[in-house]
Amino acid sequence: MEQQNQIFDTLLSIKASEMDLDALISYSLSLSISAENLKVCVYNEQRKCLALEHYRFYEQITPKLLQGLFENHLFLRANYWKNISLHFTNQIFTIVPNAFYEEDFLIKYLKPTIQLPAQSIIYVNALPQIQAQNIFAVSTELYSWFADRTYPNKSLQVTHQVTNLIKLLSPLAKSQTSDRIFAIADSKLLALVVFKQGELIFCNVFSYKTPQDFIYYVLFVLQELKIERVQATVELIGEVSPKSQPFELLKPYLKEVLCLQHFDKRITLPFDFDSIELYQYIDFLVSIPD
Repeated sequence: MEQQNQIFDTLLSIKASEMDLDALISYSLSLSISAENLKVCVYNEQRKCLALEHYRFYEQITPKLLQGLFENHLFLRANYWKNISLHFTNQIFTIVPNAFYEEDFLIKYLKPTIQLPAQSIIYVNALPQIQAQNIFAVSTELYSWFADRTYPNKSLQVTHQVTNLIKLLSPLAKSQTSDRIFAIADSKLLALVVFKQGELIFCNVFSYKTPQDFIYYVLFVLQELKIERVQATVELIGEVSPKSQPFELLKPYLKEVLCLQHFDKRITLPFDFDSIELYQYIDFLVSIPD
């Protein structure tokens, strides 16, 4: 149920009946952060999901806005989790094949195509699925709020949405010889990931404002990759549904539009979560560390 607050909306808040707030020391916390969205997952040592929450802020997320949510939250301020992981969704990334990767040139890899914020931290995620490295940046202010103020003395695992997507989608693409085209929607960002004969040939994140922008980027990428629209199937993930405008607007242009249904869930969801569509959160849930 959606609930309103002065600074954010609660789009989803589900807790499993077996979640025990006195047992947080044995649970892990996973947080997904994009421009306006915070998603929360709590899971136990058996990789069973115990809580799944989604908050959308009215403005771009800042430490001050996060503080407004965390200070009144039932468990987010707890600092005795077994593990904590942060997963960032933004456009500040680049994928470099292992053959060309050198640790001393991280900033140079990012600068040619991306305006790197002055105050940022650069991270690298290995992508063994495609023999490459994902180099990305996150706001120093935002990361420090998590690392120094909210969860001090905890080791935080940091990944990028693209890292998690390639982990999820590469095995699916390798199982087929046909093109696999995936569109992953956040409220303001659209990730497009394309595989040809199991090999990644395109991955980028676009900023969009309207459903028409969404459609434009999908069709533009297909045109640039010389993929015939009438033969293309686009699989949707994230903040879309068969009743959403992007879904309906795409259908006349393509052979097929569908929501991703078959994937490695990597985490067990008890019956408490039966009401959600997994494809709307799978890009986050797949980020759960091994």
